[in-house]
Amino acid sequence: MSTGISFQFIRSVCRLTSLLAVLPTLALGAMTISKKPTKNVTCTATVCSATSKKAVLNAKQLMQLLKKNDVAIVPGSVAESIVVDRALHWTSAHRLTLDAFSLIAINQPIVIEGTGALTLTTNDGGSGGDYSFGANGNVQFLDTASGLTINGTTFTLVADLPTLIADITSAHGSGAYALARSYDASADGTYSHAAILTSFAGIFEGLGNAVENLDINDPATSSNAALFSVTTASGVLRDVSLANISVAGAANTMAALVGVSNGAIKNIAVSGQVQSAAVSGDIGGIAAVLEGTMASSSSTASVQGGVGMGNLFVGGLVGEMFGGHAMLSRSFAAGTVLIDMGGYAGGLVGGSEDSGDSIQQCYATAQVTAGGTAELGGLVGLNHGPITETFAIGAVTAGNGSDVGGLIGENHSTINQSYSIGSVSAGLHSFVGGLIGTDNTTLGSLSDTYWDTDTSGIGDLTKGAGNRKDDQGITGLTTAQLQSGLPAGFDPLVWNEAANINGGLPYLLALPGP
Repeated sequence: MSTGISFQFIRSVCRLTSLLAVLPTLALGAMTISKKPTKNVTCTATVCSATSKKAVLNAKQLMQLLKKNDVAIVPGSVAESIVVDRALHWTSAHRLTLDAFSLIAINQPIVIEGTGALTLTTNDGGSGGDYSFGANGNVQFLDTASGLTINGTTFTLVADLPTLIADITSAHGSGAYALARSYDASADGTYSHAAILTSFAGIFEGLGNAVENLDINDPATSSNAALFSVTTASGVLRDVSLANISVAGAANTMAALVGVSNGAIKNIAVSGQVQSAAVSGDIGGIAAVLEGTMASSSSTASVQGGVGMGNLFVGGLVGEMFGGHAMLSRSFAAGTVLIDMGGYAGGLVGGSEDSGDSIQQCYATAQVTAGGTAELGGLVGLNHGPITETFAIGAVTAGNGSDVGGLIGENHSTINQSYSIGSVSAGLHSFVGGLIGTDNTTLGSLSDTYWDTDTSGIGDLTKGAGNRKDDQGITGLTTAQLQSGLPAGFDPLVWNEAANINGGLPYLLALPGP
């Protein structure tokens, strides 16, 4: 497919964020499956265990064992974690078990070519671990009759969307499902509504695979247009790439992955376009409405809303955060965001509506544009929840009577350890600030926040916020000053600077880009 190479890069970045989140644990010790000779590992016919903090199991040796028996990799508390750095494949009916004290990092393909099976177990004695898929990592099953168990849950393997839809519908939205291998949805034609209409309360595990070329065009206004319409608080969507997606129509809740998410979203990457003609509602690159959690996810999609009537939220990643407990972390948006007029738009999130909704360790490079009056921010259009450790670098432009800021359009909550560098501009009778368009917070709500006085077009050091002169907690710095070391108050355990990353400006250690 024509977008394959560029999207692979973005998918790699997104997956790297998931792996970086667990690097401190990996540093404590790991059994690595690689092409190197076996070292510090003891194997019987069925079990391989670590004898040292740093252990290596030769991939060919492991595949030879799988020809004859089920094999369990159990490093225990000695090595704590399992890292797959060499591709594995086998045709026998045997099961490979990866049983980690802490976490599992799959950085190369695991291909079950026959009727074999795979078991992944994390936190077997430890805590805080998870499994993740690196730049080239995924799990593929050539036979959907094979077995997959993750942390005690048995998954149904599906190879295409029609099967996934049928299975979820027949199970009334419950169950655990895994994408057996990447799927090209162009064979499905165009969906006229959300692909999965049933409210989903189960687990969808992408296994590091991709759904490509999904096409949805929903003419109805009061509907959710996305791969999943709604997930409940127990619903989990994770570890899948949605490549070259097209979602369009008049639906007032529209996104690539899910319309309304009350559950958990993790390690999702999206490319393509989401374009709604609705005059109100929520439009997002990954989720239209987020009431649960999203982590380690990214979108390069172009996201566009229509002519809003004051209640239209458009965001590069999320349209609207809502409910008082929505959490967005370690994620980024790098597409474009466009709203015709009359709403709220942000490079990352259109609007955060409740004081309990939070954003941490995220960034946006998206250019945000409104053809007329709007509330626009490089990161968030309208903000009511705490924001910490974020930055935005995209240009923000709106028409007359707008609130425009490099980071936030209209702010009602605390912000700290954040900065913006994008150019900001608007028409007549607008509030335009280097960091915030309109700040409605009380004194002390802002701390350690900055904007670039060179690149923003706002050189007046009193104009950190458009509606307040000398808004306390906001500081204007030149590009050279921002590049000369971490700004005051920035935690060096969270931030760093390097000449070859983000133009020498501060970047997040958990998201080493752009």
